[in-house]
Amino acid sequence: MDIIGKVITFIMSTISNLIGSRSAIDDIKKGFKENFKKNQ
Repeated sequence: MDIIGKVITFIMSTISNLIGSRSAIDDIKKGFKENFKKNQ
């Protein structure tokens, strides 16, 4: 049960970090799309 609790806590903190840095994620997605176009 201890491991499950740690995993849930880790997932929740990761989700909150992702929500908090949504603009950073958008920047990463833009950069990824641009790199993907270059590779094609």
